Amino acid sequence: MVQSRTQSKIGDEQKRELLWSPIPLVVIFVAVSLLWILGTDWLVQHFVSDPELASGLQTVKGIVYIGLIAVLIFFVLNRARKSLRAMHQRVLDEQRSLESRVQERTRELLESYMQLRMLARRLDVMRDTERKNLSRELHDQMGSDITGLKLDLVSIRDQFGEADSGVVASIDAALELVDSIYKSVRDLAAKLRPAILDDFGLVAGIEALVDDFRGRAGCQTELRIDIGEIARDESRDMALYRICQESLTNILKHAGAVTDVQIRMSIDKGNIKLMIEDNGAGPGPLRDRPESQVGVVGMRERAAAVGGSCIVTAREGGGTAVRADVPLARTVHE
Repeated sequence: MVQSRTQSKIGDEQKRELLWSPIPLVVIFVAVSLLWILGTDWLVQHFVSDPELASGLQTVKGIVYIGLIAVLIFFVLNRARKSLRAMHQRVLDEQRSLESRVQERTRELLESYMQLRMLARRLDVMRDTERKNLSRELHDQMGSDITGLKLDLVSIRDQFGEADSGVVASIDAALELVDSIYKSVRDLAAKLRPAILDDFGLVAGIEALVDDFRGRAGCQTELRIDIGEIARDESRDMALYRICQESLTNILKHAGAVTDVQIRMSIDKGNIKLMIEDNGAGPGPLRDRPESQVGVVGMRERAAAVGGSCIVTAREGGGTAVRADVPLARTVHE
C-alpha cells in the first residue's frame, strides 16, 4: 500500500513536471493568445459600436497581452531556475556519492597496502630467521663433518701413504677438494647470515662488505664510518647491512662504468645515517628493470620496519645516491 502511494505520488510529480516544462507552457500561451486576440476582436466587432470605446478596448487588449507575455516569461524563467537548481542539487548529490565511494575504495586500498607491508615485513623476519638457522646448520654441522672427513683422509694418508705414492696423490687431491667444499660452505653460510654481525657488530659487518666489494668491483671505493661504539640491535643492524649489501650489488650489476664509490655512516640527532654514492649510470635505467625496483622497495621496507627511511635518488652529474636514516634507538612499526 505504501509503495503504491509512493509510486502514485512520483507519477503525479512527473506529470506536473511535464505540464510545467517550457514547451507545454509555450503551446498553452500560443493557444490562449489566439483565443484572446480572436475572441476580443469578435466581441468588439459585434457588441461595441462606439469607435473611441473600441479603441480603448484594443489598448486594454494590448496591455493584457503584454501582461500574458510577462507571465509566460516569469513561468519559463522560474521553471528554468528550478530546473537548474534541481540539476545542481543532483550534481552535488552525485559528487558526494562519488567522493564517498572514492574514499571507501581509498580506505580499502590503504588497508590492503598496509596488510601487504605487514606481510612483507613478517616474511623478511621469517626469511632472516630461516637464513640464520640454515647458516648455523651449515657452519656447525657440515663444517664439523667436513673437518672430520679431512682428519680421516690425513690419517689414511699417514697410515698407507708410505706404501704407495699413488695413494698419497689421490688423498692429496681429495684433501684439496675437501678444502674447496669447506670454503664454499663457509661462503654460503656467510651469505645466508653474516656471522660477523653477531660476532663483531655493525661496523665490522659494513667493513667486510666493502672489502669484498673492493675485491670484485676494482674501482676506487672510500669508506668512512663515524659512529663509535653503539649498542647492538639485531634487527636494526641487519636492516642497515642488507641495505648496504643491496646497494653495492646494484652498483656491480647496473651502474655501468663506475670509477668511484663513496660509503659513509655517521650518527646525527639520534639517527644512524648510511649513504652509498656512485658515479655510474644512475637510477634512470633501473626503472626499466623489475628486479632493481624490487631491490629498492626491499631497502625501503627494511628501513621502515625499524622506524627509518631509505631514499634512492640520482646524483648531479650522474650516478646514484642511496640514503638510509634509521633511529639509533629502534622503534618497530607493525
